[in-house]
Amino acid sequence: MSLTGLVRPVVRATPLTPILSAGVLALVMGWVASLQPEDANSRMSPIRLGILTLALGAAFLFDDAASGLATVTPSKLWKRRLVRVVAGYIAIGAFLTGALLLGSSGLDPVWAVPEPESSSIEAGEDLPEPVNPFPIGRFVLEAATLATFALAVASVASVPGQEQPGKAAVSVLLGVYLISWMLPVPIRPWSNVGWENWTSAADVLLAVLGVSGLLLAIFSWEARQRRLRTLIWPFARSKAANR
Repeated sequence: MSLTGLVRPVVRATPLTPILSAGVLALVMGWVASLQPEDANSRMSPIRLGILTLALGAAFLFDDAASGLATVTPSKLWKRRLVRVVAGYIAIGAFLTGALLLGSSGLDPVWAVPEPESSSIEAGEDLPEPVNPFPIGRFVLEAATLATFALAVASVASVPGQEQPGKAAVSVLLGVYLISWMLPVPIRPWSNVGWENWTSAADVLLAVLGVSGLLLAIFSWEARQRRLRTLIWPFARSKAANR
């Protein structure tokens, strides 16, 4: 079946309640951020909590990815998951946009915070710089990284007989998220405007995003999925045989 023919049945079978609930919480966090002082660093925490809730909601997108669809819409796993991922990212993008619009109230939204060494003063130009920059691009990167990581864990956890990997993905995501804040500053993926690890944190996020996207693609391809799971979980074959 073509991708266009899959859109309606797959979206209807996708558990959207978690991501919609997470989206409402993200909007609330955006509103909470707007109540903070007009400084980007003062609003980082509520915005990041909203981003985390969106990623937690995305972790459930693959629940029942195969059951209920195999008989009605026989198709390849990667096609079904592609539809789910696109639908999930559209929802995340919409809610994230709303949260950032709320959270940036009174600030200067910018995609990237200007580097100090590349300021207009050194360049000899009299260009206006944002007084209170609100780093939209960094929040988008963080949201994409966390959501893709959650989906990658869910795709890996979708072993035969486990058709609801969302709970496992949530547990792993929360654990890794908490641990990441305890990492040494040079490799910590989180930073605030003006901190010395602002650039290195972005590099770490990009690396995690790339690896997560690769794992998501690999474990959404049925043949490689089965082969890799046999290597990662040697007992998977014996469990399947016992069934």
